[in-house]
Amino acid sequence: MGDGFLKLFKYNIPNQKRAFKKCVEIPEYRKLSYRSFKTNNIELDILSNYIACMRFGKEKLDKGQVQNLFRYLAKNIHGSNTHDVKKVMFRLYDLETLIANEITDLEKENNTQIIQNLDMLLHELKVLKKIILDGAKDKTKNLEKEIQFEALARQLIYPTTYEDSILTTLFYNSGTLNNSPNNSRVFSEMFYKAILESNVNNDLERKKYYRLLGNYIMETNILKLDKKIINVLGLRKESNRFTSSLDQKIKKMEKDEKTGRYYVDDYIVTFDNNTTSRYDDALSIEQTPTGSYILGIHIADVHALNLNPFIRENPKGELEYKSKCSLKEFHEKNAISLFVEINQQGLIVDKSFLMTKVEVNNNLYYEDVPKLMDRKDDKNNSLRNTIVNLMGLYMIIRNDKLPVFPTPKDMAHSIVHKYMLLYGCIASKFAEEKNIPILFRGEDKYVSINKTIYDAGFNEFETYSRITSPIWDIEAEANQLALCECIFNKITNREKHNMKMNLLMAGNHINNDKYLQE
Repeated sequence: MGDGFLKLFKYNIPNQKRAFKKCVEIPEYRKLSYRSFKTNNIELDILSNYIACMRFGKEKLDKGQVQNLFRYLAKNIHGSNTHDVKKVMFRLYDLETLIANEITDLEKENNTQIIQNLDMLLHELKVLKKIILDGAKDKTKNLEKEIQFEALARQLIYPTTYEDSILTTLFYNSGTLNNSPNNSRVFSEMFYKAILESNVNNDLERKKYYRLLGNYIMETNILKLDKKIINVLGLRKESNRFTSSLDQKIKKMEKDEKTGRYYVDDYIVTFDNNTTSRYDDALSIEQTPTGSYILGIHIADVHALNLNPFIRENPKGELEYKSKCSLKEFHEKNAISLFVEINQQGLIVDKSFLMTKVEVNNNLYYEDVPKLMDRKDDKNNSLRNTIVNLMGLYMIIRNDKLPVFPTPKDMAHSIVHKYMLLYGCIASKFAEEKNIPILFRGEDKYVSINKTIYDAGFNEFETYSRITSPIWDIEAEANQLALCECIFNKITNREKHNMKMNLLMAGNHINNDKYLQE
């Protein structure tokens, strides 16, 4: 098990040759060469075996021993190039998974002493991973993301147990899986190889699991599976995802063939402060028979006015003109709607941008919402149910920067904030994938036509574009124009290039205005 080897770290940090001499005293490593010891990171094997048997052993690693061990690892386990760094990091991710699984099992046994020991190991392991990444010679920006993705892909394709529950747990990391367009290709290559292996070995358990995994990926649309995988697993061939509830909803919606606009008959509400006179955004929601939600985020369609947001001749007059687009209750208005189907795990199953006609049922103030929730005898069940479902989905969708349970006073504002951020994140990612020019928001609030990282709090998104306030905000208006022209009018590459140049100039003006304000 390697107890003797680990005792080396009781009082000091040994050198690697001394560690090797102690290692070859272990029966299974007697014929090990020093070169192989260093190359294959045998220390991690010994540590893994020890952790797996920890609950059955008498001796535990104390704090000093753990610190000495990980200082030794930080000094002696490293990679000289990207391939070596990845190889080491995959081993550490496997070790991290092993520790996490052991903690889960021990929690059932209520063994707090060993859990504390494992928690200490887990903390030191995370520090070690950062040290190795920081010391890598190839310090590419995407190295850590590549490692996280490949480690998660390996866990999905080669799990320790083929249980259905592992899929839900791992797909909470959907942001890691789809943070790069190249990930689908890499995952498909790894997955296809594993499927062929399971077929050659006639491993029925693995074959059943891989079909389940393939179905899950297609249902959630997290990754695009290669057609050869769809064929070999016998999955649905005509599409790389199942027909979603959102697909069915759109097919049932009435469409004006001349304008291309869909008529939305959902119950729609707006939430704003009591000084608002222009309503840029509205929300609708419904829950499907499968338990998923279809969220509608409807943005006033300023694009339909055929204004040029890149020429500012009379901003005040234009603002009044654009106010005609305001989503006032009981008035049919043009909108650019984003419909998003989200399952009970908070994963995006499907999404679609549509040109729509909407009629808002209620323009609400933020302070109206707590009062409505307190009125249990309210006859307007549609309004109450809409708010309840919007709040229910709010708590399902994870966002690290927004409160999980907002106070009644902040409820409506939090709902709007999260869903408008979501619209901007989905729009920016869609624009990036489809090569649509758009202004990306940076962490410093400055904008750029080049992809700029912005942490909006959602794990699955790394960019954000402001697009949900086009009536009064030039940045949002310009982004709405670019998105609509490319999606619905399908402009030529030359027109797209001109759009990009206009966005570049608009971005410079926006950034200069922000600089002057500072």
